[in-house]
Amino acid sequence: MNKPPKITYLLGAGASYNALPIVNELVNVAQGMLSYLHQTKTLNPYKQFEFTKTHALIDEVAKHHSIDTLARKIWLKNRG
Repeated sequence: MNKPPKITYLLGAGASYNALPIVNELVNVAQGMLSYLHQTKTLNPYKQFEFTKTHALIDEVAKHHSIDTLARKIWLKNRG
């Protein structure tokens, strides 16, 4: 019998309402943070690889309804 996948939720339901952006704002907030880091040259050359990967991930999330939708799509694609 296959074990069900382990799922970790990064955002809570309700407790962080006034502290974190809602799902449809997450992409804009993440893109703004990446843009700030890029403009201020805060990233050293070692971190440039992670920056590029993170930027690509945010761009991919922007094409979907939410991070959860993208995660489910990837999970279904890779499950077998």
